[in-house]
Amino acid sequence: FWLGTRLVFATGSLIDHIHTHVLRLRLKPSPTARLIGALVRLLPRTIQIWVKTQWPEWFLPPNVILKKRKEGWGGEYENETHMYARLRKIQRVVIP
Repeated sequence: FWLGTRLVFATGSLIDHIHTHVLRLRLKPSPTARLIGALVRLLPRTIQIWVKTQWPEWFLPPNVILKKRKEGWGGEYENETHMYARLRKIQRVVIP
């Protein structure tokens, strides 16, 4: 699938059989993605941060959770998206 400027390749599997709308994706970085990552790591830290905020699709973690929007559950999805935005400051500190 396309994500921004990057074509992302991944294999997916269900998290469990109860939540069939939630998938764990294991990303397969292309040679281009690996090269971009290696080149950006050579830059000064402030420039690395800027590059990563401009093109985050090139700096994804190896595993991503994909949640498909369920039919008729738009309100729940929007609430969850809002909560993730509110908790963003403590992600990777308190929550994974």
